[in-house]
Amino acid sequence: MVSNKTEKFVAFSDFDAFNEITRLSKSIKTFYFCFEEKLKTSKLKDFGGYIKKVGCIDDLVNGLAEINQNSYESLKHKEDNENDGQ
Repeated sequence: MVSNKTEKFVAFSDFDAFNEITRLSKSIKTFYFCFEEKLKTSKLKDFGGYIKKVGCIDDLVNGLAEINQNSYESLKHKEDNENDGQ
């Protein structure tokens, strides 16, 4: 359950929790670090946050650095990951 005070949610997971993460992405700022080898782009259409495919520790470190910046474009990251899955 998410309280009314929750502003951000960061998830580190494979696709097992994807439905819940997608639901949360519709109401709060969501950052999803996906450890799934093949990112299923067909599932991303309803996701409304930042998503980063993580294949190694460098991907994770770079993704955390990106969300730590004052500005980021979630749509750009979503499109980048969709292109990676094709």
